Amino acid sequence: MTLLNLTYVPDFEHLFRASADLSRHIYPKSYRVRVKLITYGSMLVGGVLAAAAGISFQHFVLPQMDAFPLILCFLLLLFAFYAKVVIPWLTRGASTYLNGTRDRLPMHFTADEAGIRWQDDDIDFFVRWNGIEGVYATPQSLSFHSGVIALVLPLEAFPDATARKAFLGEVLGRITPEAATKSRADKRLVDLL
Repeated sequence: MTLLNLTYVPDFEHLFRASADLSRHIYPKSYRVRVKLITYGSMLVGGVLAAAAGISFQHFVLPQMDAFPLILCFLLLLFAFYAKVVIPWLTRGASTYLNGTRDRLPMHFTADEAGIRWQDDDIDFFVRWNGIEGVYATPQSLSFHSGVIALVLPLEAFPDATARKAFLGEVLGRITPEAATKSRADKRLVDLL
């Protein structure tokens, strides 16, 4: 018995956004904080070493100017620029490039008693219900987490919110209880129910 049958044109931006959110659902908060501390800490150490070189230069060339507040301000602006401008720009650029260079064939999505399947002329990807470790939502899509991949179904593929809500109810009833509990912890997903 087919539970859902949809056809849509995939957009790589949905996949990039879902993949970026995946780590939030796979790894515990303590691990994510540790990775961020290492990443930003190494950036900070590099910035401090560069600042030390600049201070030494400033000490000999412009001794009347206090460099520390300027350097600290510059580092904070650099971190903000990287997090709020560079990363989103790179993601948008990558998805725009892929959308422009790859044929965007219609994708057929089906859900039945056995699981969910994405198919086009080049892809046939099937996941059994017990292989779905969680479902979460991005602003544009539903994302089915299996292993280290995020399988995406755009929200716009559904004919209406009622069909989407009914499908989500079916999904949460068919995946394992642990996966359903994990999925219900996602605020965006709960807002769609």
